[in-house]
Amino acid sequence: MVLLLAGLLACGGKSEEADSGPLTPEERWGPPTDTIPSFYGSVPKNVIMLSIDTWRRDSLTRYGGPTVMPYMDELAMTGFTADDHITVSNWTMHGTSSTLAGAYPLDLGWVPSLPTATRTEMPDEPTLLAEALGEAGYWSVLMSGNSWLSPEWNNTQGYDYAESPEDYDFALMLAEQAYDRLGDAQRADEADGPFFLHLHLMEPHAAYRPPKEYLSALDDLEPLFIDLEDRDEQYMSNVDWLFWDDEQQELYKQHLWARYRGELTYTDDLVRTLLAEAGARGLLEDTMVVVWNDHGESMLERGIATHAWTLYGTENDGIWLMWAPNIVPGTWDGPTTSIDIAPTILDLLDLPVPASMGGTPLGDAPDDRARYMWAHARGPSELGVLKDGWKLFYQLDGSAWLFDRNTDPLESENLWSEDDPSSHPKVAELWPLLLPRVQKAADLTGYEPVWPPGLAPE
Repeated sequence: MVLLLAGLLACGGKSEEADSGPLTPEERWGPPTDTIPSFYGSVPKNVIMLSIDTWRRDSLTRYGGPTVMPYMDELAMTGFTADDHITVSNWTMHGTSSTLAGAYPLDLGWVPSLPTATRTEMPDEPTLLAEALGEAGYWSVLMSGNSWLSPEWNNTQGYDYAESPEDYDFALMLAEQAYDRLGDAQRADEADGPFFLHLHLMEPHAAYRPPKEYLSALDDLEPLFIDLEDRDEQYMSNVDWLFWDDEQQELYKQHLWARYRGELTYTDDLVRTLLAEAGARGLLEDTMVVVWNDHGESMLERGIATHAWTLYGTENDGIWLMWAPNIVPGTWDGPTTSIDIAPTILDLLDLPVPASMGGTPLGDAPDDRARYMWAHARGPSELGVLKDGWKLFYQLDGSAWLFDRNTDPLESENLWSEDDPSSHPKVAELWPLLLPRVQKAADLTGYEPVWPPGLAPE
């Protein structure tokens, strides 16, 4: 609680009388706002955003994980979380671009493509979060640990300064450069109003190679026969592991988890340190901290490791939390997705939400909304819809999956019938929602879909 208390005291408000005891939040800041989330006194005007690459939802104890990220658990407990949150895709360019645009790329007529031959940059038309904030007088800086979020792909429109350094694999370096850029702009009177400071952290992305002190779990394991500190070698293991015997496969899984969890704890300590530095520089004063993941990570649950392969929850379940010294702790249980983050921030700041943003501010979406996902990445182009806890996703090669996440949150039992899929009432409900998006994705990618029996468009 040291940093959180320091942030509270740094944020101003009434001073405590030595003989009167601690002030309540309302005494310190004022009554709660009528916003979602709510803040004592007023909504902070500055924004620090942390987007964390390859961060599984079950890394947090509130979502069933072990205690590997105690600081993040604390932020979630003392902040505000969206507890039914999913990401729009399973890889970084798609996930970050959608979040900052507040829109599905499919609705923009754009294919965020991992295959080299079909890669294109983001179109100019959508108004990104930094652009909308810039129009309201915000000065903004982005330091990105992943080049999929960088000026190279035109998905950093609106930032006054945006960079993805070559030496990306160190969050504290990114933070220091961002803080220094902001300080320089403030001293030069270029940033004389509120600020938007965005850090995209590459940790805990593969290869999992945190400092050795975070890998003590490996001491109890036999040495591995491949080098998991080499990202290419780790990626190739998705093919190689099929030819290993059961004992080798089990050892490989144990090493993957030990390294990934070590990365998570390392990331947790990095976030603790970089926010402490922000507090020491006075950057947490009148500031909301917004934290989200661009996608998750598979750990061989279905024979695949890393990400950009499937739309299972391991790669697509999301994390979105907000914190500020004066936030009213709480949760939102309604369905949310990546494209809701930007409109929520703008709505909280009482700024107009651009027409190009199809996302919905917290509290405004119906409970039975349909949420969509799409990946044009390592596997066949794949699209999905999630509504009322039922999830349907379909690959353009004809493969499909149906899960009742209300009773099967780990998506273990595929209820899709290969012979007669249209007979299932949830397929009859969800397929018409997904079909127009499948057709649009097919048109944009040039891929001819293989239609499931009884579900071809008329």
